[in-house]
Amino acid sequence: NGLHPLVPSLASRPSLDPRFDLQVLLVINYLQTAPSPPLLPQLDPLTLLVAPQKPAPPNTQSLAELLRGFFAYYAEHPMDQAVSVATASHVPRPGSWTFERFCILDPLAPDEDLGRNLTPKTLPMLRRELARAARDLQTSGDLLLLFQKPETLPNKRKPVR
Repeated sequence: NGLHPLVPSLASRPSLDPRFDLQVLLVINYLQTAPSPPLLPQLDPLTLLVAPQKPAPPNTQSLAELLRGFFAYYAEHPMDQAVSVATASHVPRPGSWTFERFCILDPLAPDEDLGRNLTPKTLPMLRRELARAARDLQTSGDLLLLFQKPETLPNKRKPVR
């Protein structure tokens, strides 16, 4: 039917946890825009159907490389740009806010910012954790290291505050 498999599930279920929606949209946008070649197709922004794509060679990045790329990508994401799954791009951030915020546009309601709950206090914490995860994957390549609490990590690393 031309719909990307994720679209019907996002459109048909009630939103139970906005943090989950935000995380899913960030992963989708990353896989649409950052890896070369992209792993997910662009959508037609009006219909949310898969847009016609040019054939591309297969992506050969490992899961660890993609995950490290995801963390690094969003740790450095410019705050004047909004993440848009509907257009598979970053677009100028709508509205005017008094602080930098991570704007993630809802593909089903493009005027809705799903990142609106990040505050001036929580945004730097998120960016630090994304940068830490990218750094840890770069230096150790150990996916399990990402899931350990800072106090249980080897002494070579101090927790980020």
